[in-house]
Amino acid sequence: MHLLDLAHWLAGPLPLHSALLRTHFWDTPVEDNAALILGDGGSRTGPWAMLHVTWTEWKNLFSLEIYCRAAKIAVDGSVARTGPSG
Repeated sequence: MHLLDLAHWLAGPLPLHSALLRTHFWDTPVEDNAALILGDGGSRTGPWAMLHVTWTEWKNLFSLEIYCRAAKIAVDGSVARTGPSG
């Protein structure tokens, strides 16, 4: 949900164009992978976003790329997790 919120905050409200939801790894009743394309399919110039989220990746990873006319913004990072000892 936070990824959807971020996409809408950056590009404005985007309709769902298509989605693939799959259970590839974990034996659960919910999907462990999702790929979404957001944006107006009839517009050649409007904003759009492509999102992929997964529980299959073992490392906590975050990658965001925003393409503009004259520049690209790339944010890469990981989520640090600590146990009870800090």
